[in-house]
Amino acid sequence: MPKRSNPFGDHSTLQLKTCMQGQEVVNGVSQQKNTHSAYACHNCREAMPFHAVMKCQMCENYICCHCVRQCASCHLHFCHLCFVVSYGQSTERAICFKCQGG
Repeated sequence: MPKRSNPFGDHSTLQLKTCMQGQEVVNGVSQQKNTHSAYACHNCREAMPFHAVMKCQMCENYICCHCVRQCASCHLHFCHLCFVVSYGQSTERAICFKCQGG
C-alpha cells in the first residue's frame, strides 16, 4: 500500500516534539535560557531562582539555602529527610544517614 500524500504539501515545516528532563536542564542543556527559571524547594515549597537552590547529596531533591543542613561529619549538604539531629553534645548537630550508619 503506498504512503498517503501530505495534505499540506511538500513545503510545510515539520513539527518535532522535543522533550527535556529536569536533569538535562541542570547539566547545561539550555542553561543560559533557563537560569531565570524558578525551582521549588522540596522542603518549604518556596519558589527560588536556579542559582539559589542546590541538590541534596542523598536524594537529589532541590533544596534552598534556608532549608539545607550540612552534615557535621562529612560536611556534605542534605535536605531534612536525609539527616537526623544528634542531641548528644551541648549543641545539636546534623548527621546524614551515611555517616550515622558508619
